[in-house]
Amino acid sequence: MARRYTYSANVEASSGDDCGPDFDIEVSFTVTPGEPETGPSYACGGTPASPAEIDDIRLETVNGKPRPWGMYDGWIKDEDAEFEATIVGLLENSDRHWEAMMQEAAEADEADRNAAAEAREAFA
Repeated sequence: MARRYTYSANVEASSGDDCGPDFDIEVSFTVTPGEPETGPSYACGGTPASPAEIDDIRLETVNGKPRPWGMYDGWIKDEDAEFEATIVGLLENSDRHWEAMMQEAAEADEADRNAAAEAREAFA
């Protein structure tokens, strides 16, 4: 089972130049690690490197509240799913959020490695 990470941010639901409402959100997500380049070179039959990917983004809370959020006051069918899709789309299309999510995952992994090293030292 893939590890889930969490990321909290303030996002603005805007359309074009119009400023929209902003929300404090928390999402969870997984990361598929990237692959290094293989072979002597890509031109000689190797494979190019691939970057890590963020997958399975789930909207967990909005302004501290878990689902149901009711952001569209019942005017839109499946409003919570639609709102989640909007927020996930904002995150997926933002370099700033993508980089922050990758940093969050890297820091969580580093903290786990440090805790494991400390535990090994305690039993050594």
